[in-house]
Amino acid sequence: SPSISCISVTVASASHTLVVTGPKNTPVHIVHVEAAQYLGTFELGAYEANDILSFASYSAVIGESGTVSVPITLKRTVSEGGYNVVFAASTSGVATARSYGPVSDTLVFLYRP
Repeated sequence: SPSISCISVTVASASHTLVVTGPKNTPVHIVHVEAAQYLGTFELGAYEANDILSFASYSAVIGESGTVSVPITLKRTVSEGGYNVVFAASTSGVATARSYGPVSDTLVFLYRP
């Protein structure tokens, strides 16, 4: 299964590079969701959100070194937003009939510029 890590660790910056590792020549699909935490009648944890604001996805292929670097830009489109959730999955097939394999851990970046 692919694994994912982040080269940048400062979440006051929007630009980051994700490093996805796995078997060489494996196609991967990176999912990036910006979410928001709207407080209501139930309590949420520090890195939990309850509304999706935007969705982006990226395709890449793990190189001969067993890694691929993918640049992403964190988002904060509303004051309650900035919860950037990112994960990677191995893929096969074409976009219209794609099947997904194992999924990496999920990263949550709380973007506060």
